[in-house]
Amino acid sequence: MEVTEELRQSAAASVSQPGRGLRAGVADRLRAAFAVARRDQEEQPGRQLAFYELTALALRTPALRDLARRQYVAYRETSTEAAAAWMAEEGVCLPGGSQALGELLAVTMDGMMLAWLADPEGSNPEQVFALLETLLTRACDVRRPAEGGATSAHTCSSEDTPPHPGPLDQAF
Repeated sequence: MEVTEELRQSAAASVSQPGRGLRAGVADRLRAAFAVARRDQEEQPGRQLAFYELTALALRTPALRDLARRQYVAYRETSTEAAAAWMAEEGVCLPGGSQALGELLAVTMDGMMLAWLADPEGSNPEQVFALLETLLTRACDVRRPAEGGATSAHTCSSEDTPPHPGPLDQAF
């Protein structure tokens, strides 16, 4: 899990000061993690692809299946840690809390990396990260807790799932 740890450290180092908003949080962490993966691919061509191949092999091989599970548990843990830190710094609550945001970040990063490996000229990681940043900013504007922890749609909790559709849910 050497690369996972390097991604975690790089993403954490990319955040300068708490309270600087989304740009200094989630989006920069994704950009930093992607930069580490891109650099790794440039320095050791084929290494990133080998991780996907190993994962596919592990999923097809019952004796190795736990390897793939452990790999994705590590990805989710890393992403969830970043999400939880950002949400706490910004005082934000989102449906599903940091666990859901962490999973969204993990699958975004995983999918973006695979898309970039398959078609470097046709993929645009920065555009994807900018869109995610915009969506999260808008979601936070709707879901930011008011005094006492309540949002316009519901009260924040560790299992932050709205009991009924709120303004953000209706927008999509």
